[in-house]
Amino acid sequence: MQAVMEAARAVWEAVLERCCGLDVHKKTVTACLLIGALDEQPKEFLRTFPTTTKGLLELRDWLEDNQCTHVAIESTGIYLAAGVSYPGGCGDRASSQRLPYEAGAREEDGS
Repeated sequence: MQAVMEAARAVWEAVLERCCGLDVHKKTVTACLLIGALDEQPKEFLRTFPTTTKGLLELRDWLEDNQCTHVAIESTGIYLAAGVSYPGGCGDRASSQRLPYEAGAREEDGS
């Protein structure tokens, strides 16, 4: 999405019709799914899932059921690795890159 200034407020130009943002924490993952035509205001669906294996599989199924094509993940701690590297998890649709301030953070294998 690109920000466009319009009458002193930021308006985002849509470039994806189905996408999701994930906020990863130790015990939960909050997902915000946006669905809509590029020329319309998207519908927003907000759900929170536990970070258990069952919860991550429910998240994956929810994203697949809603035909989500892109996932962005935000995590400032060590919890990101489990959601991205879990076999059968969101890894086929998601990528992560450690930010410079996270360079010293410990990686976990997600098993």
